Amino acid sequence: MKAKFYDPQKVKEFCEEQTKKETCEKIILFMEEDERWGIKTIWMKDLGYLIDLDQDYIYVAGAPGSIWGTPCIRAEFQMKNDMQDCYKEEEVGEKVAKELENYSVLSGLYRTARGIDRKKTKKLLKCFKIENPRFLSPSKWEDFADGLRTIINRESISKKVLLSKDSNLARDQVWKLYEIACTSNQMWYSRPDVDALIQKYSAYADDKDLSRKGKIWTIPYKSLEPFAQELLGLIWHDEEEDDDDD
Repeated sequence: MKAKFYDPQKVKEFCEEQTKKETCEKIILFMEEDERWGIKTIWMKDLGYLIDLDQDYIYVAGAPGSIWGTPCIRAEFQMKNDMQDCYKEEEVGEKVAKELENYSVLSGLYRTARGIDRKKTKKLLKCFKIENPRFLSPSKWEDFADGLRTIINRESISKKVLLSKDSNLARDQVWKLYEIACTSNQMWYSRPDVDALIQKYSAYADDKDLSRKGKIWTIPYKSLEPFAQELLGLIWHDEEEDDDDD
């Protein structure tokens, strides 16, 4: 399996070119599909470089890369931004692949739980003695994920899909349901039944170059509601199985 890692050489070349421009304010690294979680400022006009680029891997929000995301770099100017990807692909073993995948799952769970109940999520962070889950040790990911799933419970999930008339907002709603469905029972992000739903509603779902969020965005707006309704069915089925186990 291949993973995409931040490439220090590409980052350095981009920075050298952009920092020559007087109006460049700062340069950041981020994951294109999930910028709210993984973002790091590496250069500022008044401070210069904030990290050492002479290293084999650059860690952003605790991860050097991703199985599904695209590491990118962006220079921010007074009037515009300049962006490009900045990754190198490497073959990785199952253990590394799972760690990278689990990290992305944790980010999705955290965002979803925080959106549902910010107070409970903040309290959970205090229990783990951290201010941000980016700094959580991988050995504690599973326990932290269990706590997040407790916040994302059936009371927070409607049985009926009410999508926004705004197509972009509707897709964000569906993406949240997708995250819940993919993380309801396990840390690992792959679910054959969910993948089958995507293939059912998207003609391009088997395109390996598409990220998971990219696959969701290939589903036509008119198909979002039935897709979301089937996702809800899977989520509620998981909840009922959990109750049976108790």
